Amino acid sequence: MKKVLASALVVFMAISCSKSEEPGVVGGDGFIFSAAAPSTRAYFPGESGLMYWNNYDNIAAYSFDNTTLLASDYCAITAESAGTNEGQFKPTNILTSNAWTASQADTKTATFYAYYPATNAAATYDNATNGVLLNIPTNQSDEFGKSQICFSTGVEMTVAEIKKSKLVRFAFEPATSLLRVRFTLSKDSDLSETHIKQLTISATGVLGGDCLLDFADGSLTPRGNNSTISVVLRSAVKITKNADENPYIYAVLMPSTASVGTLSFTATTSEGVKLTVAQKSSPADGFQGGVRYSLDREIAIKVNPDSPDASYIDGGDAWGSQIIEDGSYNDAGNAW
Repeated sequence: MKKVLASALVVFMAISCSKSEEPGVVGGDGFIFSAAAPSTRAYFPGESGLMYWNNYDNIAAYSFDNTTLLASDYCAITAESAGTNEGQFKPTNILTSNAWTASQADTKTATFYAYYPATNAAATYDNATNGVLLNIPTNQSDEFGKSQICFSTGVEMTVAEIKKSKLVRFAFEPATSLLRVRFTLSKDSDLSETHIKQLTISATGVLGGDCLLDFADGSLTPRGNNSTISVVLRSAVKITKNADENPYIYAVLMPSTASVGTLSFTATTSEGVKLTVAQKSSPADGFQGGVRYSLDREIAIKVNPDSPDASYIDGGDAWGSQIIEDGSYNDAGNAW
């Protein structure tokens, strides 16, 4: 009986030691990623002025030894981080610091990159293009954080530092372009207000769809030919004759290095009436990555009593430069 007990004790101790030596088997060694919410969010809870992470702000992270990929994983935001400025992101499969550094010597270095938002799995890294294939949705909502692509440049750490801290901190910046459009009714409009539910933007060049994110510089290159972006708002926005009362409608766009041609805008009211706004030439040097463009446009509504539809007359083409709530996108000013 004593021999049986002793054997059982030896087996139990062996299993315990095995678990402590391989922490990834039972949940990892606490390795995690973190980042402050960049000032590119559409989520402003309260009046603190801080952007907060949302529960859809999951990231994809990658570690490299020079140009050799060591590991990559989809990392979900923790429940405690959602709704706060300081985000923590837990890997789904690569749970230990050793796994992220491929058990290299302590003196070696590893470089980490990341993008967000990520869905379901980390995009497959392509060594030939030094990047991953992502997508700018052509159907967007007023939560533009779900449609934009943000990127963190490389964070380099020694293996010893990674093992000690079990933490890699990213700093995200937008890789996409951002266009915001604000409509204002002219003083001589027949209506005092209208409600817009959808904005469609079309061009001759590429505005959205598949794109390659280059890890070297965070640039996006189109891999398709989608030339239309449609933004459907969760709630229709009211447009009045007072510009200060009227909200902007945001659209995330594919960056470009040259003009994408003439832009066409169609605003659809909550009643389903399509209102065509005058066309506008896109910037001669394209929509730059990480840059925000603003269009303030006055429109006149003249109601035809013999028709159920209103006739919209273009009221101007001034591009505004007042930026107050969008954070780290660089303002394009009046250069357009």
